[in-house]
Parts: sequence; C-alpha cells; structure tokens
Amino acid sequence: MKKFVVTGLVLIFLTGFVIPPVYCEESTQGTITRKSAPSGEAMIADLIFVRPIGIVSCAIGVAALIISIPFVALSKTTYSEVVDAFLTKPGEFTFVRPLGEGL
Repeated sequence: MKKFVVTGLVLIFLTGFVIPPVYCEESTQGTITRKSAPSGEAMIADLIFVRPIGIVSCAIGVAALIISIPFVALSKTTYSEVVDAFLTKPGEFTFVRPLGEGL
C-alpha cells in the first residue's frame, strides 16, 4: 500500500513539471500584438476619479439587482443576464481592468 501511495505521489509531482510548459508554448495560429502601456496621467486619473465611480456603480448595481428580483421572476429575462448587467460588468470595469486602460 505504501509503495502504491509513493508511486502515485511521484507521478503527480512529475506531472506538475510536464504540464505547465505545454501551456506556455507559443501559439502558431497568429501573432500576439501588445498595446502600448497607458500613460502615468491616465493611471492617476483612473485611480483617483474613475475607480471610485466604478465602486459606486457596483453599489448601485447591487441595489438595482435587489429591486429587480421580483420583476425578473415575472419576465422572460434570465437571472444571469441581470447579474451580468448589474454586477459583472461594473465589477470587471472596476476591479479587473488594468489601471489606466480604456480611458
């Protein structure tokens, strides 16, 4: 039993070294284009003005989601569409988007 466990652990350990390089291979289907980094002024403006507005929009989205639950139940709109509109999009804009991008 101990030999079986040790063999399994060794295989799992070795698999960890083999699989990550597979994901790191370059794509041969196309080239990767990188945008230039946003300017420092754009990053500061994003941090001071846009992100707080995004946080407020997330709070308003939560309130709107709570208010809209009965109406969603009565309509043909799915709950996931409402969550996407009121929470996911403002949340991604505020917390996932790189600083200074999209201004």
